[in-house]
Amino acid sequence: MSKLPPKRRFPPGQVETEKWPVLDLGDQPSVSNNDWALSVSGLVNNPIRWRWVDFLARPQTDGVSDIHCVTTWSRFDNHWRGVSAKHLLSLIEPKRDAAYLIFKGYDDYVTNVPLK
Repeated sequence: MSKLPPKRRFPPGQVETEKWPVLDLGDQPSVSNNDWALSVSGLVNNPIRWRWVDFLARPQTDGVSDIHCVTTWSRFDNHWRGVSAKHLLSLIEPKRDAAYLIFKGYDDYVTNVPLK
């Protein structure tokens, strides 16, 4: 947990929330564990496709972090458990030319995150 007081943890213009806001592009898809999949391909040495059971079989990491959403809400001290990005990246081994991870959701939402 952060040692900073909440007011010092706010980026400019953010408002604290204690509940999880539901933000989506319309209909929220319902994906069963049997239909869930994580695929990584492109500029990687080791493409993967995991089903839910494969994902759960990977080392799970616990963490706590703040979230500051572009829609101006912040939520502090969120507890997480799952496969770390560090572990995933070590398995897929992005190639030197790879600059971004591109995420595409079940509902066709797409966003990217820089690797560096």
